Amino acid sequence: GYDLVGDYDGVWADFGDTIGFERLGLIHLNDSKHGFGTHKDRHESIGEGTLGPEPFRRIMLD
Repeated sequence: GYDLVGDYDGVWADFGDTIGFERLGLIHLNDSKHGFGTHKDRHESIGEGTLGPEPFRRIMLD
């Protein structure tokens, strides 16, 4: 996963440098029941998990 809470701008800067936004066609998003770095992939409803609503709001507005 990617640390959208602690390093939102860095994640997208790395994405732009490594892959390029011209290649981006779709983003699959979900919130998580467990914190970043736990290596557990349990989904939670958007805004109700450990990420909270802010990263999703920023993605929709960027």
